[in-house]
Amino acid sequence: MTDSMDEPLDITPAVQQRLAWDIIPCDVISGMWSHLGLVPPSPEVAEDAHRESHNRVAQVAPLIPMTEIYITLAVDIISRMMIANLQQESPGDTLPDGLLQTLTLPVTEVVRGTVYPIMANLMEMGMLTLGPAAPPIVMETV
Repeated sequence: MTDSMDEPLDITPAVQQRLAWDIIPCDVISGMWSHLGLVPPSPEVAEDAHRESHNRVAQVAPLIPMTEIYITLAVDIISRMMIANLQQESPGDTLPDGLLQTLTLPVTEVVRGTVYPIMANLMEMGMLTLGPAAPPIVMETV
């Protein structure tokens, strides 16, 4: 028989709840808990979690300008990859004009909506820190 103190604690629901606070807009989150399979917090806990989320996400503010450049590039790569996969799956089908632009908005929202909360949580855990600004990288094409 094992002692319950020896068993690891599953913190997955706590991490999911924290990410949900950071990802889902404040005016929507209260109706999302059941969809996420999570227990809604009490009003007092919700108030604290809401404030903590804003504080956590605010930490990434210095990273936003450069991160937005990377998000734009990543979204373009992902969207083009999705189109290439569609073309490979249905080689004879004609894809609609403007599909790249159609995919860009939802892909951007998913990437942006997850990158900043993940960075904020890593910063809060001390796994990601802001250092002095590095000199700009200059890349030459050959």
